[in-house]
Amino acid sequence: MKPLIFAVFGTLTLSACTIGPDYQFDLQAPQQTYANETAAIIAADGKAGLTAEASWWETFEDPLLSRLIGDAVAHNHDLEAARANVRLARALRAGRYSRLLPQVDASGAIVRQRPSENGAIDIGALSDAGVASLETNLIQTGFDAGWEIDVFGAARRGVEAAAREVDAAYDAQRDVTVTVIAEVARNYAELRGAQRRLALIEKNIGLQSETVALVEGKYRAGVAPELDLTRARANLASTEAQRADIRASERATAHRLAVLTGQAPAALLEELLTAEPLPSPPDIVPTGLPSDLLVRRADVREAERRMASATARVGQAKADFYPRFFLTGSAGLESTSFTDLFMGGSQAWSIGPAISLPIFRGGQLRANLSRSEAELDIARTRLEQSILIAVEDVETALVNYAEAHRRQQDLSDAVAAATRSVELARILYDRGLSEYLDVLDAERSLTSLEDTLAQSETGTIVRTIALYKALGGGWQVFEPSPPDVGANS
Repeated sequence: MKPLIFAVFGTLTLSACTIGPDYQFDLQAPQQTYANETAAIIAADGKAGLTAEASWWETFEDPLLSRLIGDAVAHNHDLEAARANVRLARALRAGRYSRLLPQVDASGAIVRQRPSENGAIDIGALSDAGVASLETNLIQTGFDAGWEIDVFGAARRGVEAAAREVDAAYDAQRDVTVTVIAEVARNYAELRGAQRRLALIEKNIGLQSETVALVEGKYRAGVAPELDLTRARANLASTEAQRADIRASERATAHRLAVLTGQAPAALLEELLTAEPLPSPPDIVPTGLPSDLLVRRADVREAERRMASATARVGQAKADFYPRFFLTGSAGLESTSFTDLFMGGSQAWSIGPAISLPIFRGGQLRANLSRSEAELDIARTRLEQSILIAVEDVETALVNYAEAHRRQQDLSDAVAAATRSVELARILYDRGLSEYLDVLDAERSLTSLEDTLAQSETGTIVRTIALYKALGGGWQVFEPSPPDVGANS
């Protein structure tokens, strides 16, 4: 009998198949190249097809920025949660994998029992006759084992789905890494931008203080009305008042940077409130091709892995329609006394096959299959959408990047002209050849344009960072030799 049992189940094991669709990644980027004119400029510059550096923040050549990004990747709380999600997914995969293996349990029991005297067997009469005792001991110890032979692949599809969820969790972590890196870089740029604006305000306060002194001298000499002096002082006070909001913004970004790096809000104030110049962005950011986003963008990779997992779950649901085969057994010792427990006659064992075939489940199995197929359709739609959004993000970031550079250049020209206008207005006013209103208008225009230019310079850096983020780079630096999309499918 035993050889027959093992022969049957050995044949089932060796001939096991996997029910359901096998996953294949068959999607492509919606376009071959980027339509934006900036991409055409990059192509003309001989950098078409090249992709941006993974460690793109190094191109800003700011050691403190690089250090803050390293600290954030190591200690950011959102990333810690993402890493915990990876551990969770790996634990669920291990749990799924355990179903492929035999399950063995050890057990033991000591029971004092007394059967009913009014049962089917007249224990009372047997006891009176000295044949049996009303109260007996039962001592049992041994092992129970069970193994489901995964003939049609339900358990293997479950393991496959769980493994793809691990991949997705890793890519979700990578997506958080990209976001955290970009947030650190953006807040750092805004911090230095605020300090740049403060420096310009201090410079203009100095120039306007000289104007107040000039007007005051003319007023005391009787060649300028008091109205001119009042206007000059009001203009100076207005410029000084602008410092408060910018200082508040400076501190807020310093607080944000500390929290992004996993520290208390005030932890970096002393270091960050020391004014430094704005980082210098690169002249050109190589964008590569839209097809590169399928590998570089962590959110696209995550959606692709979710689709792979959903495909495996369809197979799992289909396998539930087929029979399930089991091999169970037990071995141990049983006796009514400790002294006899380890005697040869106390041995007990059992082994045998079992089969379970679903006959009527009230439509549950078909409902599970329909649900898994719908989840696959959802996953595929989300993947397609994520690819479109990835290309859209790059196209939009390219437009913003190009327009920011144009605006900054136009504002630079305007500031140069406004600076010369102030110089001429003050000379003419000092010589008595123009009204003070000309000086006032020129100074106000220069102050406004310089502040706008400083904000534009910051905006150019922020839009450069947004382009790098849209391209999906950054996470590769912290995970050498990552697997390609679909590599585990």
